[in-house]
Amino acid sequence: MVQIGWPAPTEPMRWLDLSLTGLSFVCHREIAPQQTVRVIDAALEAVAEVVACRRQGPLYLVHARLLTVLFLRASGVFVSASA
Repeated sequence: MVQIGWPAPTEPMRWLDLSLTGLSFVCHREIAPQQTVRVIDAALEAVAEVVACRRQGPLYLVHARLLTVLFLRASGVFVSASA
């Protein structure tokens, strides 16, 4: 889920990428650059600043810079894939 500003309701999103410095996801609405967002899922809670957002069909592709992240699990899985 993504929360755009707060207080605000959460909205669905789909992860594309997560690294130590940033993240990318797709969502149903445009988010302005420099907007602060909160990303919440079962494994983490993060606050990030949107760097870019562009339309991709009916969705929006968002790239953001991590400001803070809280990992909710002490262990997990790391997956890396390249084409």
